[in-house]
Amino acid sequence: MGYKTAYHVSTQQTPPHCAANETRVDEYVRHFKEDCWALPKQVRYVVTDAYYTKTLITEAILEKGLHQIGKLRHDANLRYLYQGPQKAKGRPRQYDGKFKLGETARLSFGLIKRALIFILRWSIAFI
Repeated sequence: MGYKTAYHVSTQQTPPHCAANETRVDEYVRHFKEDCWALPKQVRYVVTDAYYTKTLITEAILEKGLHQIGKLRHDANLRYLYQGPQKAKGRPRQYDGKFKLGETARLSFGLIKRALIFILRWSIAFI
C-alpha cells in the first residue's frame, strides 16, 4: 500500500457455461462477493474497466461499503434531469437534454454529485 499501486485480490477463470437464468455479470458479482473479504480494511475504492460499470456490479460494490471508479461505456446515454415546473396535464417531464462531454456550462459541484447518482439509475449502458 505504501507504494501507491493497485493489487488484484482474486483471479478465477470464467466458467464456459453459466447456470440457467444467469449471465457472466451474475458470475462476476458472485465472485466479487465471495472474495471481497480479502481486501485490506483501508481499501475504499474498486477500480473497474468499462465492461464492469453495470448496475449489478456497482450495487454489489456499494453493498460492501466500497465505491467504484470506472470508465463509462462508449454507448452511455446520459441526460440531465428536468428541474423546472411541470405541466398541469400529462406525463411529468423527466429529462432536460443530453449530457455532452466537454460541455461544462451547465455543470456545478452539486450538479455533478447528483449526476453521478443519476447516471447509475438512468444510463442506458447500465441497464
